[in-house]
Amino acid sequence: RGAASSGFSVSDGAMGPIFFYTGNESPVDVYINNTGLMWEVGRRKGALLVFAEHRYEPLSHPCLQGLDNCMGYCTTAQALADYAAVVRAVKDKFSAETSPVVAFGGSYGGMLSGWFRI
Repeated sequence: RGAASSGFSVSDGAMGPIFFYTGNESPVDVYINNTGLMWEVGRRKGALLVFAEHRYEPLSHPCLQGLDNCMGYCTTAQALADYAAVVRAVKDKFSAETSPVVAFGGSYGGMLSGWFRI
């Protein structure tokens, strides 16, 4: 699950940056309204705000029926791969190939944001 806000724009009409929230141990609808920094700076920078829910958080469960080790698919590497796929899809959808991506997060999501940069 995820959400995006494209309500901001850059004055010259160019695509602004993408601010990407790396979901953590909470549902997306809990933290989307508790990230004031993204909304405040996003407005000034004309950013597209994107929020992605971490896999295995409440409604983002992959279908793994019949597999013995379901939690083997709940790793930081898998979460980062999910986020990379979301960013790729967002860039394609919004024709934003050259837009820089800035990752945001707090707690476990903050660690994911740091690793996402690597």
